[in-house]
Amino acid sequence: MIGSRDQDMGDHDLSKREGGAATEAMVLSGKHNYHRWETQMLCLMETHYMRGLVDDAFVHGPRASSEKIRKQYDNLLKGWIFGSVSEGVLDTVVDRSSAKEVWDTLKSLYKLRSAEDVEPTMSSQQGPEEIETESEDSISEDIEADPFSLEAERRHAKARDKLGLMLYKDTSEWSWREIIKILEGDKDVLKDELWDNGNTLLHMVVEKGQNAYDIVEKLLLFIRKKKEEKEILEHKNADGSTALHVAVSVGNKHAMKLLVDQHKDLLTIRDKKDQDPLIKAFNNMQFDTFVYLFKVAVGNDKAKQLVISQGSKKGASLVVNAITAKQYSTAHELIRTFPKFSTESDRVLMAIARTFPNELNYWETLVYPTLTYLDVCGGGGGGGGRGAVPPIKHIEKKIKVSKEAKRVLQLVCYKIHMLTLLGTPHPYYDKPILEAAIKNADNVFTCILIYSPEAIKSRHENGYDIFQLAVIHRSDKIYNRLYLIGEDKNRYRTIKDSSENNMLHLAGRSAPSQVLKRRTGAALQLQRELQWFEELKNFMHPSAITEENSFGETPHQVFTREHENLVKEGEKWMKTTAESCSISAALITTIVFTAAITVPGGSDQQTGIPILPKRLIIGLCTLLLSITSMMVAFGATLYLLFCRENPWMLGPICGLSCLPILFFVTLQFPLIADLYRSTYVPIFHKRMRMRMRRKELGKAKAKEKHRRQAKEKC
Repeated sequence: MIGSRDQDMGDHDLSKREGGAATEAMVLSGKHNYHRWETQMLCLMETHYMRGLVDDAFVHGPRASSEKIRKQYDNLLKGWIFGSVSEGVLDTVVDRSSAKEVWDTLKSLYKLRSAEDVEPTMSSQQGPEEIETESEDSISEDIEADPFSLEAERRHAKARDKLGLMLYKDTSEWSWREIIKILEGDKDVLKDELWDNGNTLLHMVVEKGQNAYDIVEKLLLFIRKKKEEKEILEHKNADGSTALHVAVSVGNKHAMKLLVDQHKDLLTIRDKKDQDPLIKAFNNMQFDTFVYLFKVAVGNDKAKQLVISQGSKKGASLVVNAITAKQYSTAHELIRTFPKFSTESDRVLMAIARTFPNELNYWETLVYPTLTYLDVCGGGGGGGGRGAVPPIKHIEKKIKVSKEAKRVLQLVCYKIHMLTLLGTPHPYYDKPILEAAIKNADNVFTCILIYSPEAIKSRHENGYDIFQLAVIHRSDKIYNRLYLIGEDKNRYRTIKDSSENNMLHLAGRSAPSQVLKRRTGAALQLQRELQWFEELKNFMHPSAITEENSFGETPHQVFTREHENLVKEGEKWMKTTAESCSISAALITTIVFTAAITVPGGSDQQTGIPILPKRLIIGLCTLLLSITSMMVAFGATLYLLFCRENPWMLGPICGLSCLPILFFVTLQFPLIADLYRSTYVPIFHKRMRMRMRRKELGKAKAKEKHRRQAKEKC
């Protein structure tokens, strides 16, 4: 009963308010009369307890408990607003779904920014619709007081509002003919702020005109002819942004280049965040834009001084950010132009060591020449077809990035080398070479050693030297490099850390998780750990195998404890891999991972190669062979039964027979390849070491021979 009474009261109140209230407000036609229109509409809404529909801060609302009645009130208010605006204004809000959306849109479009702007428009900026609603006596009095000023301001307001409404639409509806007509009729509208954010015509065209390049070009040519050209181009909006700032923010490269070509000093203007366009482009990760603006800035004395004024510390931050984002060409341009940016501290070289790109892996090196040949042949020779195959595009991009990184590395090392004091190693090399050892960045490691051989003696803050870090982080490239240098081998064999761990203890520790994830599956991860342990066992003195650390553990005990979980995960992985091959699972289940694996029982005692992956490779290859044989037999049977009378069936039979083989190869070949590479492709350069040992032995024999000859002469 109460609900129905509220419904009746709501309907009664609503019906009373529908009686022509929409005609009580004047017609809104633009910014010039928005203030008076808003005031009258608010009075109307407060009278009928409806202001709460458009103002959340206003507690009073329509007296209705039902959402349905409230919706009716909302539609009524929206209808009042629609009836109180001109047709041009109505076009901008007719699609809004609620009275609040209509009200907020009109407020954002037409509300003046300050009280100073309100005063002149209260008496002078009047639209044609408003004139009809006012008394002829008051209009006559205004015209008699200052007829020329009133008419000029009215025309100016009308031109400004018309331009603002046009730019509010989609760029496809823009018309240069209408814009130039407005600009030629009112020269001051070009400098007017058309929106509440302070954007002028130029700001708005640059912001929205990425698909209207011709209008941007024509507008800038029009501005070039004005004596106020500099003032217009340097005008700032409410955020302190010029049109060039806006072009950089939205990525309008066409407008950006036109603006810079027309007025290069725009590069020196900063917004309220103290960012010039160059820094803004960099912070927005628009590196192509940054490089272009940077090259222009270098040729402009003011802009160049602005970059220098950033200081070496900020300049180094720019270089570090560019390197971190893999934008090595940008970093190279910065360092080449401002060398001090790279020598402010060791931050730049540290960034290179941490993010240096990987070179081509084994398979990429293997297939790249073949893919390149097929790509060129497929494109008819020349360069027409080059890059058409996606893998080639990826590999070539990787090669390009690697070359750019090497170029930046060599430049930075050279600049630091120029600062080196006579007879004193530069401290900027210490941390980067240790970081290179941790990240397995062989190029960085080698380059630093070329410029500073003494850097090899650097120690990490936890006390580890380079060789120890290479073993702990499984940096095989650094380990091989240090092994080949060979100067401190004896020291490495006897060195211990603060817990009395020798190098074999460190190899027994589990590798960092990010290093383990480089291998496919827990079994291959454990295999790589076994290979490292075997390598260090061969490197160390036999007595090191039984040495205990300060916790009373031998290297074998450390390995078993550290890899206990990995052994269990490896067993699960092997079982899952076997079960996934459900067609011939019996071929693999007999060689499932044994839970009783010990160190070094999982490896061949002569070669150090784990036995298990060899059996898995045989099982998978046998499975592939069995599937292929089965499908060949299946296809041959179908051919004998059906294809003698219907030869056309040969094609579908062959295609369908190949599908299972193709699916198996797609799913299992990457695993087979990883197994093969992990098992048979060595990570430690044993042949190179043998050559080096023979070379060292030859040198020793030559010295001995020379010593004997010298002794005989004496």
